Amino acid sequence: MAMFQVLVLLPIILVAECWDPDAGLVPSYTKLPGVSVHASSDQNLAHLVVDGKDSTNWVSSGCLPENYVSQKQLNILMDSCSQGHCTSSSGTSGINLATDGNFQTQFGVKTVNGKSRFEVDLPTPLEMKFLSIKGVFRADTQLEILYHSQHKLIKTLNPSDDYKKEKFDIGGSLISGFSLSSTADITISEVAALQKNCKDRVAVDFGQSKPVGTIRVRHWPGNGAAASNLLTSSDGVTWEVLQKLDPQSVHAVEYKMNPPKMLRFVAVEHELTYTDWAKSFIWEIDAWDENGRWGAVPKPQVNSRSLQFMFGVNGIWGWGHRVDSSGFKQGEGATLYDAICSHARNYHMLTWDIKGPGDRANYESMAQGHGTSALSWVNWDKEYGLWKKANLTVDATLQFRKDHFPVSSWKNPDQDSYNIGLDFARHFGSTVGNKLVNSVEVGNEPWDYTGPFYSQILGGMARGLKVGDPQMTVLAGAFQAHDKSSETPPMANYIGPRVTQSAAQYIDAVNGHYYNFIYQPSGVRTMSFPEDSRGEFNGVRNLIRWRDMNMPGKPVWITEWGWDSEGAGQTCTYSECVSEDAACLYGIRGLLILARWGIERATWFFYANLDQRECPNGNQHIFCRSGLTGSSEVNFAKKKVFYTFQNLLNLIGNKHFLKVVKEDHDGYIYLFGDLRDKSANKPVATHLVGWRPVGASDKAKKIVDVHLKSSPFKAWRIKTASSAGSIATDSLPTVHGDQQWQLPLNSEPLVVQIKDLHIVDPGLIG
Repeated sequence: MAMFQVLVLLPIILVAECWDPDAGLVPSYTKLPGVSVHASSDQNLAHLVVDGKDSTNWVSSGCLPENYVSQKQLNILMDSCSQGHCTSSSGTSGINLATDGNFQTQFGVKTVNGKSRFEVDLPTPLEMKFLSIKGVFRADTQLEILYHSQHKLIKTLNPSDDYKKEKFDIGGSLISGFSLSSTADITISEVAALQKNCKDRVAVDFGQSKPVGTIRVRHWPGNGAAASNLLTSSDGVTWEVLQKLDPQSVHAVEYKMNPPKMLRFVAVEHELTYTDWAKSFIWEIDAWDENGRWGAVPKPQVNSRSLQFMFGVNGIWGWGHRVDSSGFKQGEGATLYDAICSHARNYHMLTWDIKGPGDRANYESMAQGHGTSALSWVNWDKEYGLWKKANLTVDATLQFRKDHFPVSSWKNPDQDSYNIGLDFARHFGSTVGNKLVNSVEVGNEPWDYTGPFYSQILGGMARGLKVGDPQMTVLAGAFQAHDKSSETPPMANYIGPRVTQSAAQYIDAVNGHYYNFIYQPSGVRTMSFPEDSRGEFNGVRNLIRWRDMNMPGKPVWITEWGWDSEGAGQTCTYSECVSEDAACLYGIRGLLILARWGIERATWFFYANLDQRECPNGNQHIFCRSGLTGSSEVNFAKKKVFYTFQNLLNLIGNKHFLKVVKEDHDGYIYLFGDLRDKSANKPVATHLVGWRPVGASDKAKKIVDVHLKSSPFKAWRIKTASSAGSIATDSLPTVHGDQQWQLPLNSEPLVVQIKDLHIVDPGLIG
């Protein structure tokens, strides 16, 4: 009866009737019906470049020493005889077999009057690098080329050369023909010639023209690369070099076409040096419209959460001091971050609570000061209590990994995970617990488990959390919805097989981690500004699309995002680092964009830079310098990004995104304000925010014209800040005639207080 009463309290959670695990994906043109792939060699492997897997690849057979012979685009003698350019002492019947690109066919040259002769007379002289021949030579046979109207002996062939595939270096000379002559019959299996470097090519035919604005390729020309090119064509005849590819790049790289073009063909071509058996590789070729694999931006809608509510920080037990928070002074630990953050997310290690699946944490004993079943010194009540006292709501991500809890240790996965969730929610939840934790994630990045196994853990733990506390906000771990091929641990993070329809009934919000990584043409990974259409920050769109289909109405939380930078006297030396000014501007612009996308929570990673023990100066790595503050070595000094967020939030932190005025390469211009005014009971805009979507180093101002039925009162420019305080005002935008505004925009957001403007249609841009 008691269990029935608890279940009755469970909220009714709406889950879409039509569940689509792949709803976030934007199909590449190369994956649609009607697509064909054509390779210069090894056609049987060509389909692997459109199979949706970066782990499978086409590999060429290597055009030298002999494979070029069958490739018409490389063998300049192919079909010369069938085109009438060959003669022989015994006539031309069957002579086409001498240049048909096939070593297995033969043409016999008979002796007439004691001599045999075969000759190729090219209609126009051609550069020739290599000449290849295979035949049977019953007596000395002279191979000569016609060079500057003179015959030049290349080699005297004899029976010792029979059946060999001979290759002769002609040196790139201009050749008008060649001949074989002997006193005995000659059998020719094939004669062929290579004009220039070997070229390996794979071309994808969409089947019909498509508007192409984004192309993504993963390739490697091997060790014998002379050049690599990304080619496009509308007809398959005339090709244009879109991009010269870096031959050393082995990562997938995305290229943009601005403006998009109507195309039917995309190809990758590797030009190789004259090296025998040199091979080239192509893993994947993809193409989309200008929105790329992210798809279109979501339709604008009023965000029910203010910027201040949205913004939080990722912390850890003890906030980097390596002791619990009980001895901290004001301005240390949680109280250092409450000035700008509404919530804090903790990486709650389950190994601190239980020794393994099937164990019970015994939180009641912990509350009495005796620790958990796993560690006698742990007291989460004390730690979380101090976080809450600092006015931070607590999100606990229950962190477990395969190396801690291998699959074999989960003897009864459904029941073991259910008990973990039940015990946690009953102790920390708000219904029957101590009200210290507001939300729980079933794993942080549990990407080393398979999809089916994790989904079983998720279903059990989420159900236990909801039974333990129906008011607890429950999330799955962080997953992405744009790359279905990401199924190899430890990066098996595709949402499709992990967050299932059966588990969704217990889940209150969708969870993702997004950093704006891009791969440069060189293959080096960097981080870019948030509006860069190549960057992975845009994957939030796919997660929203997945949510819209499968869990409509549920909020999306981005529980990790941010930019790594120098600051607080600490360097940042790895490829993903941006300047401190860039981190400031990208951070506040990223928050404004997430608000526009309807995100409910945006939790910055990380609270502080890593210290020397985790990040030696000589061996820095990603996330070493992701903090809002410096590390313990600099006493957690606030970085400029901390102050810049503080200034933005002091100015418009209590405001909500309401409407898009403009959103293109000239400027991002949004309206922020209040959800309801006192008179009309509808959203009312109080501030305009605008900036140019460019890198932080671009300080150029551009006048952007917009129409807005309001008037400006006061303006500020959100610049990189070295301290908190009042923000210097900026000149007001010029307004002409019937509300025609001229906004001076640059990379630094311009905030303009405006006359109250009621928002009638938030979804209409402009």
